Amino acid sequence: EVIGQTPRILKSGALSQDTYKEFWAKLLLKEVVFKELTNKTKDGKTITIEASANPILDNSGNIIGFLAIQHDVTEKKKLEKIKEEFLSTVSHELRTPLTSMKNITTNILVGVTGEINPKQKRYLSMMNQDIDRLTRLINDLLDMSKIEDGKVILVKKPTDIISLTLILVEKLIPIANSNGINLEFVSNIDKNIINIDRDKIEQIITNLIGNALKFTPNNGKVVVKIDESENEILCSISDTGVGIANSELEKVFDKFYQVGRVEGQGAKGTGLGLPIAKELIKLHGGRIWVESVAGKGSTFHFTIPKENMQK
Repeated sequence: EVIGQTPRILKSGALSQDTYKEFWAKLLLKEVVFKELTNKTKDGKTITIEASANPILDNSGNIIGFLAIQHDVTEKKKLEKIKEEFLSTVSHELRTPLTSMKNITTNILVGVTGEINPKQKRYLSMMNQDIDRLTRLINDLLDMSKIEDGKVILVKKPTDIISLTLILVEKLIPIANSNGINLEFVSNIDKNIINIDRDKIEQIITNLIGNALKFTPNNGKVVVKIDESENEILCSISDTGVGIANSELEKVFDKFYQVGRVEGQGAKGTGLGLPIAKELIKLHGGRIWVESVAGKGSTFHFTIPKENMQK
């Protein structure tokens, strides 16, 4: 039906001239192009498509065209929206009873309702830990839902990134020591005032250090380092844990993906900490990535552009 005709992706105007130029600019660099667009079917129905384009090269490596593929993801998008709305509703509904349960178990533990025996205390402590775990899961679900809906607004204020990181490290040193792990902070920079959302960056750093501690065995080491380049502030969290397999490196920032590198201390997380960190760093205009060698440890890096620095 379409052989010999102008491809509808161009004919229908789904690709504006600017988008078409953007496609070609990347194709000329021999990059694969991916974009989400809207298009119309023959009966005029609007659909959402994922369009990808790969450069076609001749034997000399010159670009002679491109192969474009369109995938109708309209139903997929509808299902994702339903899922997100469901998760958001359930999360909100669960927060209130969990808060009540936490208050009740805490009051019993501290003796508000009378004296309790060691066995009761142990069981109540276990309940409290599970309540905390569920609360973290719910908070992560809500954070991810807000990010995907574009409802996260950064509140940037001048903040000393060095001082902030040092405070977070000092808070976590007792936890590290209790597990026989040496936690250190290293920086050649004395002070660095930068405009960031303090709460969001604190959330990211705490999550990355927490992961490093969780995945590092006794007598291991975790090092938090802050450095700078000409254009960026760089924060790195390195551990001497069991590392991440090459097959999993590309998946660590996927939602709900549980990296299979934990054999030691700590329960598994929600699978949302790293995806949330990735999106929050992107909102700051930075980058986040991981380097790892199985059996030797991992290093998570993130950057914040110096354009955010206080003038």
